[in-house]
Amino acid sequence: MSMRKVLILTYFFPPANSVAAFRAWSWAKHFKKHGIYPVIITRHWAGNENGWNDLLVHHEGDLSHEKFDDYEVFRLPSAKLPVLRYFENSLMKISIFSKAMYFMLHYMGYLNIITDGDSSFRPFLKKHLQDNHYDVIIATSPPLNLIRLAAYLHKKFNIPFVVDHRDLWNNDVLKDDYKPSGLWGFLEKRTLYWLKKWMKDALFCSTVSKPLADQIGVVYDHQTEVVQNGYDDEVFKVLHKEHQSHFSITLSGTYYPQQDLKLMIAGLLLFLKGKSEKEVRISFIGLTANGVVSDLFKQSIPEEFTEWTNRVAMKEAMQKVKNAHVLLHSGWKGYKGVYTTKLFDYIASGNNVLLAPGDNDVMDDLVNETGTGKIADSPETFALIMNQWFEEWKAGEISYYGNENIKKYSRSYQAERLASILNSALDRTSSSR
Repeated sequence: MSMRKVLILTYFFPPANSVAAFRAWSWAKHFKKHGIYPVIITRHWAGNENGWNDLLVHHEGDLSHEKFDDYEVFRLPSAKLPVLRYFENSLMKISIFSKAMYFMLHYMGYLNIITDGDSSFRPFLKKHLQDNHYDVIIATSPPLNLIRLAAYLHKKFNIPFVVDHRDLWNNDVLKDDYKPSGLWGFLEKRTLYWLKKWMKDALFCSTVSKPLADQIGVVYDHQTEVVQNGYDDEVFKVLHKEHQSHFSITLSGTYYPQQDLKLMIAGLLLFLKGKSEKEVRISFIGLTANGVVSDLFKQSIPEEFTEWTNRVAMKEAMQKVKNAHVLLHSGWKGYKGVYTTKLFDYIASGNNVLLAPGDNDVMDDLVNETGTGKIADSPETFALIMNQWFEEWKAGEISYYGNENIKKYSRSYQAERLASILNSALDRTSSSR
């Protein structure tokens, strides 16, 4: 079978310092071995982005094109809608005008325009696709405007397209009690209208969990495939655990108030009773990106037990995760289908994970299936589990029961799964012509 060529539209891509970048990157690295040659369309990134505001900064650099062994990438300047550029230094500074403008644009189908991949990529692609053949397009969202762009390119150039949802249009729809009303309810209905319109001709859709796939059925009539996120097995393959003189507890990445962090904090305070800062160290890596969360921990946990690190490059973060004895995480209780990408890194580390609290959903299932940790739904249970591991550490070795199921949550495994689904869908399309 000849090599198929896929055009991947992704706003986020390395060196962007964001977990959103690594899903498309895994396809870039692994698709070729499964008969698919990827060409990435993305925007310029500096690689030093430390928070959401940094990720919104526009880059006006020239078009660049790089070829690697397994893929090639076009990096474009990021752009805003002409109407926003025209008014950005005048009327857009007036609150009521700005709100009215964003409302009108949303109504007209210009969604997520702060990260506007459509405006950034469309002019280049209209020229590029006149002279370059592709078998299929994949748009990975958010931003939602890349779905609009993929639908436009499908119509103009007759190229099949796939829509990948890393997140939903609004992750609050995953909450058990979500009922939008008023203006928010109106805007959500309008979002659903546009998504149905853009996605109706998609070859298939993919997303990161079964509950998200079920929700996508609201806007897409055909099957949605589950292709999970995962850990980067190539990175973990070369990492070696470095000796720690203290019992090392680590939290890495972004955490949110919705995760009931107070239970974890109460459990930590119980666990720390009677212990010395020479024995225990709690490392917070990258949590400063969310000031509310970092303030909560700083105000609650005695400073002498803690160390804080700003967001670091992925490999450095993974080394710190590898070095830990215990990795702490909190479930999104009341939400369905939310794993968070860091949990895959945690289960790949070879260290025990403690979910506090669990989510009674996919996160609990993942930890239980892989044997990589325990779940605590009270501060007392948290302290009991941590004290057991602490005593084992003092005795020389912490018990660990991770199993073979971990391997299927690697990025390479999930990329192979998507490549197989993609090849099968294209085979069916070819045979039906």
